[in-house]
Amino acid sequence: MWEIRDFEALCSLDAGRFRLPLAAMVSALLARLPQHNTDTLIIDGPGVTRGVAGAELLPALISAAHVELVLILIRNGQPPPLINELGACGAEWVFVSAHHQACRPDKMPHRRERTQRWQSYLKQATGQTHRLDHLLLLGTPPPLSEPRAWVGRQVALLDEQRTLALGQVMSLVHNRLRIPAPVSNG
Repeated sequence: MWEIRDFEALCSLDAGRFRLPLAAMVSALLARLPQHNTDTLIIDGPGVTRGVAGAELLPALISAAHVELVLILIRNGQPPPLINELGACGAEWVFVSAHHQACRPDKMPHRRERTQRWQSYLKQATGQTHRLDHLLLLGTPPPLSEPRAWVGRQVALLDEQRTLALGQVMSLVHNRLRIPAPVSNG
């Protein structure tokens, strides 16, 4: 059974474009693991396996997570596109043949499933109100003069660089941001 023990906000669904923040978040999560932890940790990468994005992301994740073993799914005995990068990473790697019926999920069902997971996450939410003059706004927030542009935006609430909660803006009224966000257990 899977259990979420901790999380970090990447604030993007594009791991290929935001590969440095992804590697930094993996490193931050691992730094918070108890030192005596002997559990096996499995990291399922975002599937960026080609081009510059893949060539940068693979070694960054291997380094950030101190990976010892990489399992590489292959089809028809063909080596993966990033074989040279794997060889330079210092981790052991093993080829595993993908099942002949294995395929990438269709994008639309995948998007619907992701949306359902997000909505389920928000069902645990309680409304929180935050004064914007007490917050540092990072990333690319809309102008404060356009409160309707804030509605529906996904946000992360951080404290000293640690993610406390993820939420979605309900409203911005009189410099107060209303967000349904589940209460953090961190």
